[in-house]
Amino acid sequence: MAGEEEWNGLTKRKGLRVTEPHGDQRSTYFLQLPYKWAVPLIVVSTTLHWVLSQTFFLIRVDYFPVDSQEADSGRSESACGISFASLAAFCGICVLLCGLIAYLSRPNLIPGLPQVENCSLMISAACHPAPDEVEPHLRPVQWGVISRRTVDGHLLCSLSSKPVHMPRAKMSYFRARGIVH
Repeated sequence: MAGEEEWNGLTKRKGLRVTEPHGDQRSTYFLQLPYKWAVPLIVVSTTLHWVLSQTFFLIRVDYFPVDSQEADSGRSESACGISFASLAAFCGICVLLCGLIAYLSRPNLIPGLPQVENCSLMISAACHPAPDEVEPHLRPVQWGVISRRTVDGHLLCSLSSKPVHMPRAKMSYFRARGIVH
């Protein structure tokens, strides 16, 4: 979801997000996700791990005879213990987490760019600027129709540092890998 949000953000002019930024490029996130996603995930993960660690525990019972004076005359037993209160809390948190994920993942994203998910072929198709652009990746870019550039009679859609406009419905456009309607 965070990747799709970042991708759709390219309908506005902004620098590309890279590991080692140059020019107007932006650096990657410290936790690989925006803080609004990373911090809650860390808190929930830590909470779940702690509650689960409180659910199961080791029990060791040592028996010592009352009448024996010898230190090694006793016996010991070990078993696995379970806290049903912690187990109920763990299951409750998991159910709430599943409900929250279902709520957050409902389809409310209106794509501004063709949906690519994590397909490098589709991302590559959206990244072929006009040949007269020099190092557009170092400047803020925006995805759209490159003015006056045609391929096989179709206007070209790409990321560009030059002025672009959004495609119009019911028109055919050319991407580097084929025609888009």
